[in-house]
Amino acid sequence: MKGVAKASMHLRKRFMLLLGSAYRQLYRVPVAGDAAVRAMGKGIALLGRCSPYRMRDGASAGALKRDLERALKAMDIDFQELRESEGKLELVLARCPYGFDRPEHAGVCDAAMEQDRAMLRYVGASLTIEESIPEGATACRVFIYPSGLSER
Repeated sequence: MKGVAKASMHLRKRFMLLLGSAYRQLYRVPVAGDAAVRAMGKGIALLGRCSPYRMRDGASAGALKRDLERALKAMDIDFQELRESEGKLELVLARCPYGFDRPEHAGVCDAAMEQDRAMLRYVGASLTIEESIPEGATACRVFIYPSGLSER
């Protein structure tokens, strides 16, 4: 059974990389690419509302952190750090699950993050990207603000 679990983890990582590749191709469409990637991300976020791994509406920072950890593990997304500080969450990823790792990926990265922004908006939270690998950082660092907290 361990082999099956390992294979499914590998498949989830490959799926994320394939989704990243699809986002990059779609982003290249003149004029409409950025909007198309953002719309696709919002659609995926809406589907995520039906998932057993969805986050709870209006959750506190601690509850949101637990929900997010569970979702990241279920999607097999490696994260370096997820910590709560001053009522907000800080998430650090050493590697982009979509494979966005070049400067020319900065725009598609921001557009693809619309999925995460939408997922969090559905539960009353918000997200800001502080640093990203495509923009030259060594890791992606995002802050998540639970319901009722404002971004800086």
